Amino acid sequence: MNENAKKTSMIFRQEEEFFVNESFEQVLCRWYESNHRKLPWRETSDPYKIWISETMLQQTRVETVIPYYFRFLEQFPTVQDLAKADEQQVLKIWEGLGYYSRARNLHVAAKEITEKYCGKLPYDPKELLKLKGFGPYTTGAVASIAYNLPVPAVDGNVMRVMSRIEKCFSDITRAKTKKEIEGFVRAHMKNCAPCIFNQALMELGATVCLPKNPKCLDCPVQKFCQAYQDGCALDLPIKSKAKARKKETHLVFYARDHEKRTWVQKRPNTGLLANLYELPHILVGSQEKEACRRLKEDMFLDFQTEDGVVFRVSEVMLTFTHLFTHIEWELMVADAKVLHALAGKSIGEFCTPAEIEKLPFAAPFLKIINTVFV
Repeated sequence: MNENAKKTSMIFRQEEEFFVNESFEQVLCRWYESNHRKLPWRETSDPYKIWISETMLQQTRVETVIPYYFRFLEQFPTVQDLAKADEQQVLKIWEGLGYYSRARNLHVAAKEITEKYCGKLPYDPKELLKLKGFGPYTTGAVASIAYNLPVPAVDGNVMRVMSRIEKCFSDITRAKTKKEIEGFVRAHMKNCAPCIFNQALMELGATVCLPKNPKCLDCPVQKFCQAYQDGCALDLPIKSKAKARKKETHLVFYARDHEKRTWVQKRPNTGLLANLYELPHILVGSQEKEACRRLKEDMFLDFQTEDGVVFRVSEVMLTFTHLFTHIEWELMVADAKVLHALAGKSIGEFCTPAEIEKLPFAAPFLKIINTVFV
C-alpha cells in the first residue's frame, strides 16, 4: 500500500471511530442540521420573531401557523409596533388561530418590553420569565434559540422523546415529571449548542418520535433509546387521561335588520374568548330545548338574553359542534329578529358587513358568519 492509500485508510478509520463514539446529543444535532424542515422562523435569530413563532406554535399545527406568522409580522414588525397597537387589532390578526389568551399576553408583554427593556427582549432567562405569558417553555425557547443559552424548552414533543430515551415511566402530566425531564435535557445540553439541541428534540418529536406510530426504524438516535431497546416505546409516555369535556348547547340568534345589518356583541373582558365579538346566544336548558322543538309547529318563539335583548326566532337554520379545550359547544343557529333591547343594558348593535369584517370574532361565530352571511 502506497503512502497516499495509507493516509486515506487512516482518515476513514478515524471518521468511523468518531461516528461510533458520538454521543446522543452529537448524533441528534447532526441529524437535525441535515434533515430539519425549512420553516420561516428557523431562518432568523431575531428574539422577537422567535418569540412570536413559539407562542403561535403552542397547541397549533405548523402548517396552520405559517400564514399567521407572516401576517402578524407584516402588521407588527417590531416589539414597539405590537406595543402601540390596539388590542382589537391584535385579536383581529389572530382571528381563527384560537387560544386567544396567547395574543392578549403577547400584547401585554410587548408593552412591558418596550417600557422596561427599551424594546428588546431581555437576555436573562429570569427576566424573561417575569413577562406576561412567559412560562418555562417560552422562556426556554427564546433563551436557547435566540440567545443560545443552556435553558431547557420542554413541550409535548420533548416530553415524549425524553420519556422514551430515558425510559421514564412517570406521568408526564405531573409537574414533578416535567422537572425530571427538564433535568435530562439540561444534562445532555452541556456538550452541544443549546439553540440546535432544543430544536432537534422538538423536530424529532414532530417528525419521527410520533405519539402513536413512532418511526423507530428511521430514528437517528435509536441506539440511545432505552425504551426501544427494551421494546416498550409504544407504552411511553405515561399520561393520565384528561377529564371529559363539559357539554353545552347554545341557541345562537342570527338577527338582521331591514338594512341587512347583523346584530353582534362583544364578550366580557375576562373568561372564555374575552374581548372577542360574537353573535348573541343563550345557554339552552330543558325548557329552551322544548321550545326549539316547537318551532316546526309554531310560527315563532321569543327569547330574552341576559343582556336584556328579546329575539323572535322563526327557525333553526344550522346546527354544529365546536370544541374548546375543556368545553364542547353544540350551536343551534336560529333565524331571528330583534324585538327590543333594554336601554342602557345591551352590549350589542347592528353592524354592516364592512364593519363586521374589521372586528375580531371568536371562531365558532366566525364560522356561522362565513356560512350563512350573504
